[in-house]
Amino acid sequence: MRAVEYYGYALIAGIGHDEAAGMLPGYILDMYMIRLRYDARLAGANMEKRAFG
Repeated sequence: MRAVEYYGYALIAGIGHDEAAGMLPGYILDMYMIRLRYDARLAGANMEKRAFG
């Protein structure tokens, strides 16, 4: 995987470029996965609110 992709994952996870430069790629990917799970839970909650008023 290229460094540009890691920086993209870091930005999605809310990690700045300068911070990501000093982090291990595995940590960046872990934070990215945590963010994806959080967003999925949030989207599910929003969908329930719309369905049940």
